[in-house]
Amino acid sequence: MASRRPGLVGDSGLSTFGSGLAANAANVIFFTGSGDDGALRTIDRTTGLPTTVATLTGTQGASVAALAFDATGVLFGAALRGGPEPASLITINIATGEVTVLGDSVVGLDAIAFDAPVPVQAIPTLSDVAFVALALLLAGGALSQIRRQRPGALRTRQ
Repeated sequence: MASRRPGLVGDSGLSTFGSGLAANAANVIFFTGSGDDGALRTIDRTTGLPTTVATLTGTQGASVAALAFDATGVLFGAALRGGPEPASLITINIATGEVTVLGDSVVGLDAIAFDAPVPVQAIPTLSDVAFVALALLLAGGALSQIRRQRPGALRTRQ
């Protein structure tokens, strides 16, 4: 049985500027250690070696300090420009490296997390036929009750 304790996997040979790191639903680790205009890399879980998958298109000269995938597989990041400026919330297209700035966040944002999606429960409903059948059944029951309480109420007078 393999150990689940943390330990050194291998030297990636990378220096970092930002160090955003996140794993997607397929358990692939993505890394943005070269800023918002540097390489988007995957990190091999066995060897620790990086593979460049795209070049980021950001132009802010910002470090990407945090990464997280949402439930739909979109990669979000926090781009830090330094100083008292707020971080920018960004998305990164993992196929093309396109960086989209969504807007400003807080100063020094360096972590992003998404809550697990709440499963949507279907509300049971009746089909049209079942609804009509239920309505007729209820109407028949109501007429039966009325006849029991006042036997001559629904009969026509002669």
